[in-house]
Amino acid sequence: MMSTMEKVKEFSNAAPVDRIPLGMKDNVYVVVKMERKEGQKDVFPDDTGVWDSTKGTTANHAYSIRENNQLSSVFIRNGMMCYKKVVCGRTTYEKCIPQPERYIIFHRYYCKLKGDHEYKKRITTIKTAPKDLSHFQNMALVEYCGT
Repeated sequence: MMSTMEKVKEFSNAAPVDRIPLGMKDNVYVVVKMERKEGQKDVFPDDTGVWDSTKGTTANHAYSIRENNQLSSVFIRNGMMCYKKVVCGRTTYEKCIPQPERYIIFHRYYCKLKGDHEYKKRITTIKTAPKDLSHFQNMALVEYCGT
């Protein structure tokens, strides 16, 4: 699976397709156009087989965008962006001062194929982005891991 920076580069450079192509998908990815509809789930149909969606998980990952366009992982706690710090095995969250003005939040969905739990799919969409990156919110990066 791709790192976060690799994902950002793919969102930036990709020519999104209208739908996931048919055929084998062994350790590949595709950037797909999306039409977000209020109150509806995003759907990404493919011909791979039946996905075990009941055991699928989702997660949001937030990153501040620094001046050099590098991403720094942040966590949202009590409405504030924080850095995670581990001291003597104990995790704490320190408020970012100042709060980042530019940040991006990725939404990721993970699931496994019902017939083969070694075969995985991860869908990354952008939930929140600065105005200059808002066009990314109409795309999804769909990754297939396994054979």
